[in-house]
Amino acid sequence: MWPKLRAGALLFTYISLFVLATPGLESLPSSRQELEETRDDFPGSLFAITEAAMWVEENFRGPLVDVMTPIQRPLRLEQSWALYGSGPHSALRMEIVIDSTLVYRTQDPEHRWLTPQLQHRRIRPMLSSMVTKKNPDNRVGLERFILTQAQAEWPAAEAVELRFTRTPYPDDDTETFRIRRATAPDWTFAAVDLP
Repeated sequence: MWPKLRAGALLFTYISLFVLATPGLESLPSSRQELEETRDDFPGSLFAITEAAMWVEENFRGPLVDVMTPIQRPLRLEQSWALYGSGPHSALRMEIVIDSTLVYRTQDPEHRWLTPQLQHRRIRPMLSSMVTKKNPDNRVGLERFILTQAQAEWPAAEAVELRFTRTPYPDDDTETFRIRRATAPDWTFAAVDLP
């Protein structure tokens, strides 16, 4: 009896993983109208395949996902395939500016101050949430770390600024969408109003 139960549980797990995280379905058009509007973009029989995939998503996989979503976390079935069919939409970066001098920019070989620390595998997620969220839980600790390191290396510094930028991919038109600044003598980080 136990081998049959074990086999049934394993089969259920595999089916659940496939249904909950079928690769490629995130890039399907969101509605039939959108699909019809892009009909000319599909070569050959790819339109019919996409239409069939949308039907399966609407009539089979979608309702099953709605039923199975509550059991994802307790059974550790939650999956993410992270397929990017059209590439990233924009590049998000953090910059550190000390007294108007750029000393660090994410993934910039010319501005590498603190790169070994900020690119450490345990710090990278904190840095990522600083860039993507307006008020992440780890903001205070990371700001304190950057400020302490800046004061140790530049004791005469008057200001430390964290700039968060967005560059639409593949363009080079960078936009600063958030700034946090700490200035002497109180050295408390605060948001800066952008024009």
